[in-house]
Amino acid sequence: MKKMKKMKKLLLAGILLASFSGKSQDTTIVQTLTFDSTGRAYTFTFPDDSQSYRKVLMQYRMRCTGGLVSNGSNTNLGCGEWDYSCNTFLTDSTKTDSIKSTHPDFIVSGFTGTTFNYTSQPTYTYYQSTQQDVSYTTVNSETEGVIGTGANASNFPFDLSTEQAKTQYLITATELLNSGLIAGDLTGLKLDISSLGSDINNLRINLKSTPKTSLNSNTPDVDGFSTVYYLNTAFTAIGDHQFNFFNNFNWDGVSNVIVEIIYNGNVGTSSDVVSESLSNHGISSNGDDFSIDF
Repeated sequence: MKKMKKMKKLLLAGILLASFSGKSQDTTIVQTLTFDSTGRAYTFTFPDDSQSYRKVLMQYRMRCTGGLVSNGSNTNLGCGEWDYSCNTFLTDSTKTDSIKSTHPDFIVSGFTGTTFNYTSQPTYTYYQSTQQDVSYTTVNSETEGVIGTGANASNFPFDLSTEQAKTQYLITATELLNSGLIAGDLTGLKLDISSLGSDINNLRINLKSTPKTSLNSNTPDVDGFSTVYYLNTAFTAIGDHQFNFFNNFNWDGVSNVIVEIIYNGNVGTSSDVVSESLSNHGISSNGDDFSIDF
């Protein structure tokens, strides 16, 4: 059986680059591996002369060192089993990894510089607001409407276990009419305080007309309210406490009304309010706010 001749060493002798420019064309030769080369991988750079290359020709010369061929008794004598061919791999260095990317050390919204000043100490922003305390020296006439029987004591809407809270109550037009009120300006609100707690900072009362017949905590009203009361408030005695509106609310006589009570800024003891339990007529949120800290 005739044994196939095997090559030991594979050498790339040269690359022929055919280029063209306009109607003329020329050939550029780039010398690569030689018989004296000892490595297995190299990088060879094409001439950077703003030329366009139409065709790349790779020319090989392969030989076995000393013309020796390995055999069964001496497998390292010369060319071996896989030495009669040459494999060439072409790669584009600009597309070696489509995921690899770089990222700046920091990104600050609205800032494009390279140095951003910061402080390790907390900073604060103060906002000034105007509160209005309304008192009546003389009352010519007043109509009060009492809604509900008040059989329960609740720490809402003045639950001061957290620094902020928002509570909404729905009062129907039927309840308002049955209490003796008629269409026109609503000038105040009274709540029956059954136990005294801490002062309430930034207490707001907002009113809004609505066609809703019930409240849902998943879809609360957040827009369209009119602020009628804004004042740091302290309860000094058990019983009815009157909140005089600085901005009267005009009730049309047919719409239901949402009463929204908000406070923020302090933690303390809650003041209980005498109330009546009605399903889906009151919702409250007094949980902590959260943010993502990287």
